[in-house]
Parts: sequence; C-alpha cells; structure tokens
Amino acid sequence: MVKEYSYVKKRILRELSENSRISMTALAKKVGCSRNTAISNMNMLNKEFWIRDTINIDKDALGFQKHVIKVKCGKKPAAVELKEIFKDDGIVQAVMLTEGDFDIFIDIVVQNSIAYAQWAARTTMKLLQYEPVFEPSLIAFVHMGFIPVPNKVLKDADMSVYDLDDLDKYILAELNRNSRLAYAELAERLGKPKGTIRYRMQKIMKLKLIRGFTIMMLKPPTDYNVIFFVKLKLRDGVLARVEKANRYFTESERLPLLNRFQLLALLIGNDLMLGYGCFDSEEEMIRDIAVALKSIYSVDSPIIEIARIKEKIMGEISVNNADLKAHFKPLSMLLQGGSNEKD
Repeated sequence: MVKEYSYVKKRILRELSENSRISMTALAKKVGCSRNTAISNMNMLNKEFWIRDTINIDKDALGFQKHVIKVKCGKKPAAVELKEIFKDDGIVQAVMLTEGDFDIFIDIVVQNSIAYAQWAARTTMKLLQYEPVFEPSLIAFVHMGFIPVPNKVLKDADMSVYDLDDLDKYILAELNRNSRLAYAELAERLGKPKGTIRYRMQKIMKLKLIRGFTIMMLKPPTDYNVIFFVKLKLRDGVLARVEKANRYFTESERLPLLNRFQLLALLIGNDLMLGYGCFDSEEEMIRDIAVALKSIYSVDSPIIEIARIKEKIMGEISVNNADLKAHFKPLSMLLQGGSNEKD
C-alpha cells in the first residue's frame, strides 16, 4: 500500500503545485509550521520524489502543437535500444516504454505541422526494425494537468508576434528548468543586468505566456502508473455523461501526495481521450479506469486501451498535487469558446 505522509508534507506539495516560486517564509506560514520545518520537509520530499520546479507555458498562445503517439510493435524494443534512438531528439517531451495494449508512448510538442511531419518521418525510419504501427493524435483541449515543453522547442520558437527576442526565450527556458530562480540568479546566468531581467519578466507575465509556476514529481510515489486512451461511438446525451465523468475525475483525490488522475485531454485523431493515472495496484487501476469509464459511457461503446509505464526512456510526464476542482477545465469551456484557463 502507499504509505501515509504527514500533513506538512501534503500541504507543502499542494502549495508548491499551486506556486513553485513561493518563498520559504510564505510557504511555512501557509502550511502552519516553522521555516526550518518547511525547509527540512521540502528537502526530504525532493530526495524521495525528485521534485523539479517548472512553469506551465501557454502552448496555445505560442501556436505549439501537442501530439501524442501510441506505438504497437511487432517486435518489442529493449529500453537500451530506444534510449539510443531518442538520445539526440531535442523536441520529444517524453518517451515511455510500456506494457499492455501498446508498447511505446511518445509525447511531442512542435512549432508547426511541418516540424511534426519531419520528426514523424525520421522517427518512423528509426523504429522500422520493430514493425511499428503508429497511432498519432493531436491534443485539442487539456481538461486537467499540463504538457511540459522541451527547452529546445522554446528556444527555436518564433515569438516575434509578441515582440519577444532570444533573451526572453532564454528567460523562459531557464524558468522551465528551475522556476524558483530569482531575478539576480537569472541575471547572472544570462549575463544581463537585474533590472533588464525584471523588465523582461514583467513583459512576459503581462502577456500571460506563463499560466503558472508549478512542480513535477519525476519519481511518483506509486507503483502502477498508466497511460490510457479512450474511443467512443458518441450517442445522444453524451454531454450529460461527460459531465458525470468530469465529476468522477475531480473527486478522485484519494492518494496522500498526488491526484489519482494527473492528465486528461480531448484528442483529435485515432482516439477521443487521453489520460495519465497513478495507482497503487493493477486492481485499483482496473476499477478506477476500465470499470468506471465503461459504466459511465456504456451506451457509447467505449474502447479503452491501457498500458503501464515500464520504463522512462527520456523526458517527463507531469506529476503533481493540484486543486482539481479549481483547475479542471470542463468541456463547456471549449464549447463556449472560453480561453480563460487557470492551469
């Protein structure tokens, strides 16, 4: 079973998920402990779960495309072989070796369709020996969680429409690597005056290109972490079932240090929905994904493909502890054309 954690540790993770730039003094006050206790607990959490402070970039505003690809292989690749294939790939966000209904999961963020087509052609040839069947989808709308952006994509992106230059992009990249960096530290790293960095940060924040400062647990405190895809044959009344599913997902906060469901997104392509979940066992996963979704969407003939993450080849999938009710974006926001996303 997942072990229990103290109230202080839980609150620290929740507060850092909401704002990773919070000072230690302010964090201690919110949690209700001394500054030394907050620092000690934070250091223990960092050591155990490899916490990374990062930012949630507004990928839609910058025109980035978010693709996810599940790959079924006729010949199963070894982890060491995949690491060699993807070691120099600067635009892939995550590659996971999985076991279950598919064998490889790839998450990629690109600037445009041409960049994606070039990447897909190269990657197909590299994986040809494994007799791959690619099933790509485009992430259209993120209900819950966020998709990190590789620094190479940030640095190569054309941000001239926002009057941003290379210095602005390097500031974003540094914060993407460590969102707790103070202006003085950013100035030293980038060789610019502190006042210049402060001015540039104010401009970036005014443009709302950073949706939030948050954390990622690179080593989640669960043993059964899965990625799942859902296909539906949509019938009349599906919006009511979607709302029922929304309530189910946002109420599934039973783990002590993170949310049961970390990522939920609407897709365009081979599948309709994507999810990432953290579980204590296969039995819990089956109950909370397969059984639950088949019950909710029974009239829509759901097809659910699930694979357990066997090994991380490269990159990261975001894992944190967030206020789901505050950050979950319902489908109604998309249907109404809303874009005031809080994540």
